[in-house]
Amino acid sequence: MFILIEIDRDWTVGIDWKKNVKGFRLGFIAVHLFIIKHKDFMGAVSENYHQEKLRRMNQ
Repeated sequence: MFILIEIDRDWTVGIDWKKNVKGFRLGFIAVHLFIIKHKDFMGAVSENYHQEKLRRMNQ
């Protein structure tokens, strides 16, 4: 479990309520509570990054 604070360029308002993520967005800042291990989150992000990079190289 960990907390992620995100700073965005766009002004938004909302609530993020997903299976493993709970959070809110107000203005340029979002605060999320992840209910998974940081290692698992980073593995998923890394895998998605590499798949996207390969997809762009093949275009």
